[in-house]
Amino acid sequence: MIPERLARGPFGRLIRLAMGSGATGAMGALQATGPEPAGGYCTVLDGGSGAVKALIVDLTADRPLVAGGAVQPLPPACATGTAGDAGFETLAAAAEEALRAAEDAAGVVPRQAVLGVGGVTPALSYGQGAVRRRRPGAPLQAGELSQAVAHASEAALSAAAREARAEWAAPVALEVVQVALHRLRLDGREGRDAAGLLGATGADLEVEVVAGIAAVAEVQRQRRLAEALDLHVVGLVSLPLALAAVMPAGLEGAVLIDAGARSTTVIVRGAPGTIRGAVIPLGSADLESRAAAALGVHALQAQEALRAHTAGALRPGAGNQAHAAGRQEVRRLAEHHAELWADAVELSLAGQAQSHPVPGEIWLCGGGATLPELRLALGRGGWGLTLSWTRPVTVRLLAAADIGGIEDWAPALPALQGVPPLAIAAAAGRA
Repeated sequence: MIPERLARGPFGRLIRLAMGSGATGAMGALQATGPEPAGGYCTVLDGGSGAVKALIVDLTADRPLVAGGAVQPLPPACATGTAGDAGFETLAAAAEEALRAAEDAAGVVPRQAVLGVGGVTPALSYGQGAVRRRRPGAPLQAGELSQAVAHASEAALSAAAREARAEWAAPVALEVVQVALHRLRLDGREGRDAAGLLGATGADLEVEVVAGIAAVAEVQRQRRLAEALDLHVVGLVSLPLALAAVMPAGLEGAVLIDAGARSTTVIVRGAPGTIRGAVIPLGSADLESRAAAALGVHALQAQEALRAHTAGALRPGAGNQAHAAGRQEVRRLAEHHAELWADAVELSLAGQAQSHPVPGEIWLCGGGATLPELRLALGRGGWGLTLSWTRPVTVRLLAAADIGGIEDWAPALPALQGVPPLAIAAAAGRA
């Protein structure tokens, strides 16, 4: 059993042993633990800063099936985080609308929910735990393995807190949302997976995990949102871990960039099975704010103009002031934002690489990735010259249809914006 203080903490079941850490599955050597919803249908809620995404997922099949889904955009004040309590009320109203639309599409109203929780920097943190067995000749029990995992999780949280103190101007309380089992050893012998070690004999048990780290305030925000929707939370999923589990990665690894409204999550999966993650406080909401100021229009008009630009439908003309400002001005603003964003991504990759080569395969997803200038900025001459790459850089879009391990009966979410909630749903299905 998992220690009581961890298994029944304020955020539910934080740690569950992952049976299998071998080189199979989407994460290779990393197998993420997941929530444990009851059988039947489950609500998956991704309360992001730019939009709320809701899915109704059937967990009774071999692979989770999305029976219904919906997305509800949030106004700029929510995306920029300037609306305070009024912003939460707006968020809850948008979530209610998305949830009811998803339930109508699915034809069911499940009350149990799995919540996706975004990360911080560091978004992922490694920790090691060891147990000196009193009876080396006795078969290894699950409780001993759980104890080692708990020690490793605490070490990962401590490491994340030290890194955060070195980077952040103000202290922020952090929490372990979820862990993935990375490496097992018993008397120095590498275990292929947890199930294979149970029953083995030996004196020294060592466990290494990678933990999904989030700010306590963000976890509380997601739980408060679920409470406002009258949902019973049965599990939390670390969004960085969930994205790492579904991202395509070859033998040399890959980079996944989830471009959101208020932030951008950058995940690096290295060739040896290592994984790193960080969050950049820069997203599409920053571009919308600058566009509103530069064009002299309301934030909603700037948002509309940028959406039209993304769709290739923006034309100079009368009527909407942002449209009248002209295609060239909006494009200039988008290009400037993309350059700043790409430079921030490069700095993040440099920090995560720690002198190791960065995988040249880059995948881009998230609602912000619809802005074409982002992809172009990653491919411009001069970008990434400070980094050592495993191969020439290629940048591709990762769409919801590319996510494995889950069936989507009726795709209802935008292709790029649907990746994070589907990754959360896939994690719920692996529980």
